[in-house]
Amino acid sequence: MKTQIFAFLITLLCVPTATQAQITLEQAFPDKWNIFTTTLSDGSIKYIAESNTSLEYYVYNEDYSPYATYSLNISDYCPTGNSGYMDRPLYITDKLFDSDSGIEFAITAYCYDTLTNNYTTSRAFIIDDNNTILFSRDSAALMNNNNSQAFSGIDYNGVVNTSLGAKLLLHVNNGSEIWSLPGSLPVQLEVIAADTPDMGTYPNPVQKSCTVTYNTYGVTSGRLAIRDINGVEVDSQPFYGESGSLQVDVTGLAAGMYTVSLISGENVLGSKKIVVAP
Repeated sequence: MKTQIFAFLITLLCVPTATQAQITLEQAFPDKWNIFTTTLSDGSIKYIAESNTSLEYYVYNEDYSPYATYSLNISDYCPTGNSGYMDRPLYITDKLFDSDSGIEFAITAYCYDTLTNNYTTSRAFIIDDNNTILFSRDSAALMNNNNSQAFSGIDYNGVVNTSLGAKLLLHVNNGSEIWSLPGSLPVQLEVIAADTPDMGTYPNPVQKSCTVTYNTYGVTSGRLAIRDINGVEVDSQPFYGESGSLQVDVTGLAAGMYTVSLISGENVLGSKKIVVAP
C-alpha cells in the first residue's frame, strides 16, 4: 500500500499544472497603425486609433464599441497653397477647452509651400468634435515634454490599466492589437512610465541635414532609422548613450515626408516626422 501511495504522489508531482494566467488577443485593428488611450473628465478611458492613410482618429469605448470618428484636413490649418503634416495630438480631452461634452484635440500643424517644399510656418490649434477651431496661433507649436501625458490624459505607453483590466497595446505591421493581461500595472510603474523618450528635430523641413536630439531615459544603445511614407527603411545609424544628438544627412533622399525613429532591439522608443525639401 505504501508503495502505491508513494507512486501516486510522484505521478501528481510530475503532471504539469495548467497555466491559469494567459495573455490573450482581444481586439485587432488591421488598418490603424497606432493606438493609445486617453482619460476623459468623467474618468472613463477611450482608445484612440489612428488611420494608416489619412488624418482620421477612431475613438472606442473600453469594450471596443465605436464612440466617435474624427477627420482632420491639413489644408484647413495651413495657409492657401501649403501642405504639411501634423504632430501627434498632445491633448485629446473633453471639458478642458470648452464646456460641452464633445472631444477636443490640441495639435500642431507644420506647413510648407507645395511648389517649393520650403517650410513656411507652424500653427498650434485646438478643435472640437465638429472641426470648429476653438483656438489657433500662427508661428507657434504646442509645448511638449516627457511628462505632458500625465496631465493631458493621453497615455502613449504600451501597457495601460483600464476598468476592464490591464492591456498590452502593440503596433503590428500596418495595424494595431490590444491584448488582455492577467495582472495589473502597479501605480509606481505608471508614474515611472511617464518618462517616455523625448525627441526633437531641427530644422524641419530639411534641405541637407538635420539634428535629432533625444533622451531615452534609460536606454543606452540602439539605432536611429529613417523610413519613407511607405514604411520602407531607407537609412539608419547607431546611437549610444541615453541622451544626445545625431546628425542626419538627407542629401541622398528624395523630397517628401519621412519618419525618424529611435529603435532598441524590436522596440520603437519614439518617432518624429520630417519633410525633406528638394
